Amino acid sequence: MKLRAPGTGDRNATCILILAMLSLVMPVGCAFQNPWREKLSRADDIPAATEPAMWLEYESAMAVSRKTGKPVVLFFTGSDWCPWCVRLHEEVFDTDEFREWAADRVTMVDVDFPQKSQLSGDRRVLNETLKKTYDDRIQGFPTALFIDANGNVLGRLGYEGGGPKPWITKAGKFVTSNTL
Repeated sequence: MKLRAPGTGDRNATCILILAMLSLVMPVGCAFQNPWREKLSRADDIPAATEPAMWLEYESAMAVSRKTGKPVVLFFTGSDWCPWCVRLHEEVFDTDEFREWAADRVTMVDVDFPQKSQLSGDRRVLNETLKKTYDDRIQGFPTALFIDANGNVLGRLGYEGGGPKPWITKAGKFVTSNTL
């Protein structure tokens, strides 16, 4: 793959280049405390399919996507200030119905932009990089971007009222049968 310098129009190559440079200076698997997650997994700890809707760090999620073909869901959120983000999490992501659906279909990544708490510097840089990479697809918070292993956007969802069923129905349009 030919990488271009930032600003030349190749967003995926630019993101890969930035992430590669970050991986040289940041420890692999840096985790932060998030009120919604009990743990974030590292790349050397890829979860078994028995752990539904596992939330992974970005690099781990991309590794799972390359290995399994599952799309990655980048969940752009403001966990401590965005009421619609909290509602989406409580009404959809925290339900057994969603966890069962997601277990075999997607890998989740939390791209959080809190205002009341601090992320580690590395996490903040990564989240800002992802936000800049997909800025034209983010129209506010919450935004869930479905991407493939190459970073191509498959679809986008925000808050959908009515619990997990309507959200899962719309999300299913971005998840192909080869990921099952």
